Amino acid sequence: MLHRLVRAASPSSLAALGRHWLVRGDHFTALVKAIAPGRRGALVDAVADRATGRDPALSVLRLLPRERRWAEVRRAAAAFDGTDYWFEDLDILANGPIDEARPALLAGIGRSDADDRAAAWPMFVACAARDGGREAVTELLTTAARRLRNDRDPVRAEALGALAETHPGLFHSDDVPLLDAIATGALEARDTSAETLTALRTLAVRVLVEHVQAAATDLRDWALGTLERITGRVGVPDFGPLHRVLRRGQEHEVFEALRPWLDAGAGRADHRLLLGLATALGPRARRMPEVQERLATALERGDDATFRAAARLWLAAPTTRDERVARIVALEPSSVALPSVRRALSRRRTDLLDVLLDAAPPYGRFLVNGARRPLPDLGDSDRWLPRQQRAAVGLVQAAVADASLPLDERAALIRAAAPVPEFGRALALAHKDDPEVVVAEAALGALPWTDRPHAVLPALLEQAGGDRARVAVYAASRAARFTAPSELALALDALLTGERPVKVTSRKEAVRLAARFLPPRRAVSLLTNAFHAPDRHPDVRAAVVRALPPLLDEPEAWRLLDDVARGDSHPVHEALVFVTPWELAETHRRAYAAVIVAVYDAALGLTEGFGGDYFLLRAMEVWCRASSELAVRISRTVCDLGERAHWQTAGSVLRDLAVSGLPHPVGGTAPGSIYHGAVAELLAAMRTAQGGCQAQEGRDLPALQRLRTLTYLGHVGRVHAELLEPLAEQLAPEPLLVTERAYLLVGLVDQAAEPDVLRERLQSLADALEGAGVTVAAHVSEQLWTSSASRALAWRADTLLATADRFARDGGTTTGLLAVGLARGTGRELGWPGPWRSLLRRLRTHTSGDVRHEAHKVMTENE
Repeated sequence: MLHRLVRAASPSSLAALGRHWLVRGDHFTALVKAIAPGRRGALVDAVADRATGRDPALSVLRLLPRERRWAEVRRAAAAFDGTDYWFEDLDILANGPIDEARPALLAGIGRSDADDRAAAWPMFVACAARDGGREAVTELLTTAARRLRNDRDPVRAEALGALAETHPGLFHSDDVPLLDAIATGALEARDTSAETLTALRTLAVRVLVEHVQAAATDLRDWALGTLERITGRVGVPDFGPLHRVLRRGQEHEVFEALRPWLDAGAGRADHRLLLGLATALGPRARRMPEVQERLATALERGDDATFRAAARLWLAAPTTRDERVARIVALEPSSVALPSVRRALSRRRTDLLDVLLDAAPPYGRFLVNGARRPLPDLGDSDRWLPRQQRAAVGLVQAAVADASLPLDERAALIRAAAPVPEFGRALALAHKDDPEVVVAEAALGALPWTDRPHAVLPALLEQAGGDRARVAVYAASRAARFTAPSELALALDALLTGERPVKVTSRKEAVRLAARFLPPRRAVSLLTNAFHAPDRHPDVRAAVVRALPPLLDEPEAWRLLDDVARGDSHPVHEALVFVTPWELAETHRRAYAAVIVAVYDAALGLTEGFGGDYFLLRAMEVWCRASSELAVRISRTVCDLGERAHWQTAGSVLRDLAVSGLPHPVGGTAPGSIYHGAVAELLAAMRTAQGGCQAQEGRDLPALQRLRTLTYLGHVGRVHAELLEPLAEQLAPEPLLVTERAYLLVGLVDQAAEPDVLRERLQSLADALEGAGVTVAAHVSEQLWTSSASRALAWRADTLLATADRFARDGGTTTGLLAVGLARGTGRELGWPGPWRSLLRRLRTHTSGDVRHEAHKVMTENE
């Protein structure tokens, strides 16, 4: 998709996207990589014209054409002053010519700290690989052979990992002694790790693949010898996934190259190389007759470990699996205990399954006399004959009855046998009342997975009143899927009404089953009976309410909701409100919201405890999109000065509705909106005796407190100007809200705006702060610096500088503090160019001591 975007987009739009993605390194790198190499320099230049902070060219050095890359490296190197971290400087230099980077690279791999050396080696390797010349590669390998042998393993791992990532075509026959010295150093080291051996193996395999057809065999022999030495060190030949790196047909060349080694191993009954090669070749080995023949020989002549591995690899080919598994069983009957053989018998050669299921187990090499025989895969039992199914479940029954086995293993056997037709169901029913709880609950959980789940529903529901209900009732949900609705309704009726002594959890699950699996009309009828059950249990009634949304096409469901609205149970009201609009068809949302409005006062009055109203009002907030009346009720909770329990949560909900983007009047702050009306009412209340009372016993400026909560929008990342402007204008006449208004005006300082608009908004902010006090002005100055809206944009720097300079020359404390805020944020983002440093010096000599103090807290450089 990114490549299509790059082809279709104009250069200017790509530059804008690059500036936007510059702070996201991976995104910017992907964008540059998607562009043709010849056009990358132009894009980087376009991004750099208006970029601040990061240098776009240094972010993507490796993707630039060589000459442009070297020029950028030299430009950056000229600016090195020794204050940056050495690693960053070295990373830049490593992208330049190796002759210029050599002193720094050699110093990096020679640092005293092992972590530093481990970080420097990949840069040295990458720099030499980008050069590609014989001199550079020879120097790299000579240095590695000399230094890595006695270095720490993490350093070797990083260096070898970097070598393994280089193109193997860089290595020539002359490099074999050096490569051999590097491999010897890694293999002989006492602290060699798996990471180091993996990197060495990857290097050897890539060299083998690249040079397998070369006229000179030195590199091929080195690769094979290294792989053999790795095998000698760890005992297992590991070529990695060769089938993913070899070119088409190259597997035959690799095999021919390894033939002498394979023949030598076969002569001494050592088939490890063959097994490692067949594993690495994966699917390709199946189409190589000679590999398959050698695997068959390994089966006949190998030891037990070889037999297991060879059987797995030999049976990997689907077309010959049936014939081959018969040959394996004939060769060694006890091989039926091996997973690969057992799997083939269970799925394909079921006629040979009796060898495993007979009364006399096939004891031998892989099934020790007296050991419990492994079971075939019971998930494939539908392919077997009835007598085989009976025999397999009989073995399961014997194992389940063996008290010496762990309970979890016995329970797992019951679950595994459940799908076996007829016999699995009988086994589970036989153990549903087992004295061992783990076994009994496993049997109950297995019943719905048998061949006739509907037939076991009564047995599961019988447990609804006992201790096993925690398993049986939830297992019944699967059985209910396969039960006829008429039978299911009869089975659930007694549970729903509480006629039977069952647990509340069982009744709640029965409510969900009725709503999910019964026809809507029948389901609503049963749910109505459950709601009006004599015990009127609140949790059961709440479950009924939560189950109703999919059934609202039935008129009886709405009558039931009317009963809910007239109730006085908090759990029921909570369940009603916590239904979300997206659970209902769009045609029902407005009517459902009207029900929520009807229960608003009752539901809110029943909340208790710290924050008990939070989740309730937040759930109602979602429903305001379907009912403006509900938003009005929330507004009344905020403005009613007699309401002191829920106004704070309601205020935060009303505030979030204003910035939610919902249409007027629910969303927004414009005149006529619900939010604007609430602010206006509280402003008026500040002039009343109740709303404006000061420092009275039990109350103090209640209307002002509510306004401050309602007008605080700092929790929102970015508020659009159309929301801030009406609110700032509405608060202008009230001097006690000057701080809140100033914070709103800070949000309007958008440096992407046109210069005239930007100057006007900064001036409005300065005017608003006049007379507000030094503390407020200082806080707003800090806000101006940290606000996401005040990030410096290079093409607005002149406007910002001119405004800040005017504020600084004004002489006032408020304007001076704003100038400090602009200098702190914009000057730092721009890298403190000369004019901004001059502005800071001027502010440090300001006539106001507060301005001087704040200006001296800003530093252009850190010591």
